Amino acid sequence: MWALRRPSVTWLDDQLARVATVPLSYDEVGMTRQPEPPPGYGREHARVELAIDFAAAREAVASFATHRLPYLFVHPADARVVLGANVLVCARLGPVWSINPCRIVYLCDAPGRFTYAYGTLPGHAEAGEETFTVERTATGVMAETLAYARPQDVLARVGRPIAHRVQAKIKRDYMAALVGYAGAHGSPDAAST
Repeated sequence: MWALRRPSVTWLDDQLARVATVPLSYDEVGMTRQPEPPPGYGREHARVELAIDFAAAREAVASFATHRLPYLFVHPADARVVLGANVLVCARLGPVWSINPCRIVYLCDAPGRFTYAYGTLPGHAEAGEETFTVERTATGVMAETLAYARPQDVLARVGRPIAHRVQAKIKRDYMAALVGYAGAHGSPDAAST
């Protein structure tokens, strides 16, 4: 879904209600648990070791703090990662907004490791799945995001070469937001290693 200006909360609530019970826009649910994407899907990946507190990193991922960027946000604003929950990932791309409905399709909350994936719903610019993981290491936290996706709407197909660069930037920004949140809410020595 596309908008010429930042969408209102009321409009976003309406869109979230509209996708409440619709099926995912792809068949390969859980595909990001595999090392390679299914045929026809692209792969975007970012992994970084961070000298931050695991509990703060876990909370950052569980509360979508990774998505609180100047050009990106999740609706509802107080959303938490809960299996089956729907969210809208809203991104400003130049002068327009892309509103992308997603559903949490799997979640693993174990001691020292937190990971979830959201899958795309109809109306998302792409079809596929993206995971977000934080895991305790000997020196801090490993943070990772992995997406398997293919264009779903016309603009995404036309802009596919640009989308790769945009996705790479977003993944770096996810990690920066994670470090910023963890530094403000947990570890005083939060720094990228």
